[in-house]
Amino acid sequence: MASNNYIVDTHTLYWYLANDDRLGKVAKQVFENATSGRAKIFIPSIVMAEIYWILEKQGKTDVFMHLFDTIEDAEQFEFVDLRAADVLDFKSLTEIPRCMTE
Repeated sequence: MASNNYIVDTHTLYWYLANDDRLGKVAKQVFENATSGRAKIFIPSIVMAEIYWILEKQGKTDVFMHLFDTIEDAEQFEFVDLRAADVLDFKSLTEIPRCMTE
């Protein structure tokens, strides 16, 4: 069971999925921890929508469908709907750092 809960933003998730060098060391470690079951990463539905539009502009909607299925099946990730009132619960989550310098 994951002991650390994180919420991910669009750039961080996209850079992770694309294996982009802009993803910082700390963020990479969080994803590694999640993969090994030591963390859980929550993905707001708006993040998936934004990734869809990024890939759609690149003509890669087929890639999105594969990514969606892969993420949905992975235990380290959980899709979450995000409502305005949910922001009040953010204190129980940690944002994944995405800066190269971190």
